[in-house]
Amino acid sequence: MPVRNGEPRVAGELRERLLRLGFIKVDRKGFLKSDAYVAADEIDRVQDGAVHLMVTDEKMLKEADT
Repeated sequence: MPVRNGEPRVAGELRERLLRLGFIKVDRKGFLKSDAYVAADEIDRVQDGAVHLMVTDEKMLKEADT
């Protein structure tokens, strides 16, 4: 995934990990929910146009407020 607009917008070592492994950005719906990132090694499968994750919403890396 090409890096755009300084993404992923997370701190230091977490950012480096996502850039090294690859990542997807998750649009978390809701007024008070920031978007999140999931590393490629946390993706279980892609099936019928849906991405299935091995992590819960609580475990996703939340986008930093910038």
